[in-house]
Amino acid sequence: MGRDFLPEEGEVGKDHVVILTHKLWVRRFAADGSIVGRQIRLDGEFYTVVGMLPPGTADRGVDDLTVPLAFKSDEIDYEHHSVFVTGRLRPGVSLVQAQADMNVVAQSIAAMHPRSNENWSVSVEPMHNDFLPATTRTELWLFLGAVGFVLLIACTNVANLMLARAATREREIVIRLVAGASRTRVLRQFLTESLMLAIVGGAAGIGIAKLILKGILVMIPVDTLPSEADIRLNLPVLLFMLVAAILSECCLASGQLGKPPL
Repeated sequence: MGRDFLPEEGEVGKDHVVILTHKLWVRRFAADGSIVGRQIRLDGEFYTVVGMLPPGTADRGVDDLTVPLAFKSDEIDYEHHSVFVTGRLRPGVSLVQAQADMNVVAQSIAAMHPRSNENWSVSVEPMHNDFLPATTRTELWLFLGAVGFVLLIACTNVANLMLARAATREREIVIRLVAGASRTRVLRQFLTESLMLAIVGGAAGIGIAKLILKGILVMIPVDTLPSEADIRLNLPVLLFMLVAAILSECCLASGQLGKPPL
C-alpha cells in the first residue's frame, strides 16, 4: 500500500519519509489504511508514512520500518568500509558494466580521500551469492544425491514386497488369464493397485514432512536464519515427489508380469 521512496528522498532535508512493515502496521496502527500520508514521530522528529510492505519476508526480520539513508557531509565516515548496498540493474546493464562503473566511483573516492580509501574497491555480485554460497550449493547437491539413494532403497524394498505378494497371487493371475483376461487387463489391475498405494504413501509422506518441518523450525534458535529464508514445503518439490512415487510404483507393478515398464 502506498509507494516506494523517490530518488530525491535520498537527499538530506527530504529524507523524513518512512515505509512500515506489515507487522508494525497491524500491531501499532491497527491496519489503518488512512495512515498513508500521515506523520508519525521517530526519535523526536516527524516522518511522513508513504507506504506499507505486504506481509511476508520483511515481517520475519528484526526491523519494523525503513527510512532513506541520507548523510550530511560531516556525518560521512570514510574510515568505515562495511557498507552493503542492494540495487537493481537497469535493463541491458550487465554485472561487468556495473562493476566497471563502481570501479570508477571507488577510484574517485580514493583520489579524494587517499588516507582512508587507498587500495579499497567495490565488489558487484549477484545477490543470491550472498545467501547461497558455492559450498552450500555443493552440500545441497550431495543432499539431493543422498535423497536419490534413499528413494532407490525404498523402491527396492517395495519391489521385493510386491514381488513376494505377486508370488502368492500367482494362482489368481493364472485363473484370470485362463478365464480370458488379457495381460494388459491384469497389468491395469496391478497399476491401479500400485497407483493407490503411491497416492496414499505420498500423502502420508507430505503429512510427515510437515510435522518434521515444524519440529525443525521449533528447534532452530531465534535469529539464526536470515529474514530472506522462506522455510516451507515447496509445491514443485511436492509434485516431483508424487510423480516419482507414482512412476516408481507403476514400474514395479509392470515388472510383476515380467513385462518391460510401460
